Amino acid sequence: MAGSDELDQVEPDKLKRTPLYDMHVAHGAKMVPFAGYMMPLQYEGHSLSDSHHFTRIYA
Repeated sequence: MAGSDELDQVEPDKLKRTPLYDMHVAHGAKMVPFAGYMMPLQYEGHSLSDSHHFTRIYA
């Protein structure tokens, strides 16, 4: 199993995308590499705290 440092070094075009990737991007998500996937970090117009609280409440 690759270490986290190795996964952070993956070329962007080699990262996997979840089935929800396009929906996240359409809603203004800033996508970042995480464990070999592109993951939404925060959404345009919202702070990291806003995104965290939304996810904790509604996900």
